Amino acid sequence: MEKRSWQKPKSPQLRDEGQDIVLAALDRLINVWNVYWSAWLDQTDTRAAEQKLLRALHDPEPILRAEDRRTWSSLQQACHALLHELRADTSSKNRLDFCDRTLLQRVSHFQNDCWNALLQRQRAQSEADALTGLPNRRRLAQDLLRQQSMVHRGAAACVAIVDLDHFKAFNDQYGHLAGDQALRVLADFLHSSLRPYDGVYRFGGEEFILILPGMTESCALRMANRLCERLLASRQYFDDGSSFGLSISVGIAALTADSSHETALAAADAALYAAKAEGRGRARLGFARASEKQQPAVSSR
Repeated sequence: MEKRSWQKPKSPQLRDEGQDIVLAALDRLINVWNVYWSAWLDQTDTRAAEQKLLRALHDPEPILRAEDRRTWSSLQQACHALLHELRADTSSKNRLDFCDRTLLQRVSHFQNDCWNALLQRQRAQSEADALTGLPNRRRLAQDLLRQQSMVHRGAAACVAIVDLDHFKAFNDQYGHLAGDQALRVLADFLHSSLRPYDGVYRFGGEEFILILPGMTESCALRMANRLCERLLASRQYFDDGSSFGLSISVGIAALTADSSHETALAAADAALYAAKAEGRGRARLGFARASEKQQPAVSSR
């Protein structure tokens, strides 16, 4: 079997900071802009306020993630253009005489862009799992409805339920902080192993849900068994250098046009129980039509 070590994920503190950086930076930018704009309208000296504004624009740059830099760069460019115009006639006795309608519109657009970016970030945060950074159940419900609508138009898709094997025993042996690290390891493993357009969601506890667009049941089963084998063959590492292994079981079911996504998830859950009963560390298929009649094969995962 292939021996492979996956990159150790960041600590939960670092991950949380990474998610909060943009919110904090946007909040700071809005506040210092308001101070600067008020000083400009009040005819007072804006130099100190401008320096704070420039720091608010540039301080976050080194710690922004690549996916956030485009939005931030757009706000920077708009703000610099406004500052260039607004400082052009600071000696005017009435700055509003200098401020034409077009400039006021650009100021309004910049302020709206800042607020919209803040609201979008807050919305994204509300749909993210705090521990793993993956989309949570709220986002899952939305994406399942969207994928189900694609299936009604003839597309193929499967859902899968992924569960860490013997997770309670892992927590008992290593502690709950180590259990959190194991969940982050699995989240990063799934996210990096699947296609960019596949969906990976933290469902709760040690369970994760996958949405696999365009996959038939046989393709999804082969993919899931490869995931099980690769994770089982790899080693993970605690901060002190000691290693640990992880194993997953997976239940899979197709989304179909003649049944709901809830039925598919129930079938995948029954298949997951079957995988557990057969020894864990493997994937099994479930069938939506039989899902209501299937009983769990084991009482504990």
